[in-house]
Amino acid sequence: MKTWKWVLYGVLICALLAPTSVLAAEPAPVILFEEDAGGVVQVNLPPTADLAKIKIRISKGEQQYTYDAGSYNIFPLQMGDGNYSIMLLEQVTGNKYRLLKGQQVTYKAQTPEEVYQQSIQNIQWDESMDVIEKAAALTEKLETDEEKIKAIYQYVVSNITYDYEKAKSVKSGYIPSVEQTYESKSGICYDYAAIFAAMLRSVDIPTKLVMGHRSDISEYHAWNEVYLKEKDEWRTIDTTYDAAFIGKQVQSSMYQNSDLYTSERAY
Repeated sequence: MKTWKWVLYGVLICALLAPTSVLAAEPAPVILFEEDAGGVVQVNLPPTADLAKIKIRISKGEQQYTYDAGSYNIFPLQMGDGNYSIMLLEQVTGNKYRLLKGQQVTYKAQTPEEVYQQSIQNIQWDESMDVIEKAAALTEKLETDEEKIKAIYQYVVSNITYDYEKAKSVKSGYIPSVEQTYESKSGICYDYAAIFAAMLRSVDIPTKLVMGHRSDISEYHAWNEVYLKEKDEWRTIDTTYDAAFIGKQVQSSMYQNSDLYTSERAY
């Protein structure tokens, strides 16, 4: 049996510090992984769980992603084929956490792109949503993936406006709602990237939500990378950036120069 590392990037996991866990009562938390689920792992928490104190850490080798628990706890295994450690952590006090549950899983992708076709915590979608029905209507008579990408791209950049007030007040840990973005017709870059990804994934086009920096934008930024099956390549699309040009009636190209972007996280 492998020994868990108790100190990970400055976060101390104290298994014995808390005399009583908020998850001590049954049912116990469950980590679900199925080999044919498309590269995602699901965490089921008991109704009594204090979500504000729970984090999910997914690591593979030296790479790791840490998520806040929420109402929808499905996460991607986007770090490639291999062995993953899934750790469910509970806050004791400050930056001290105890390990509630740990599990090792081995992921072997059926296709390299499948993980970027799923519904996950920050790109949550299902067929019943109005926004997903809109994606289906926009692409119903189109044949190629590139035609579908352009149709959904045009819809997003022409109908979603940037919410400057939200950008000033958004807090760490914010998770986009594609339904809310669709209904309000506004959002920040994270919302643009999430709704674009959800709409494209719903019509079977692998799409990444990427976070990091663009060379001419000082703030932390979010954009998309879209897979073109016909060309077997990923292309960078930045709907937030292009929506600003649409508003000024300035022509812009759908595909961006990837050299302008520095990726830190991809979902």
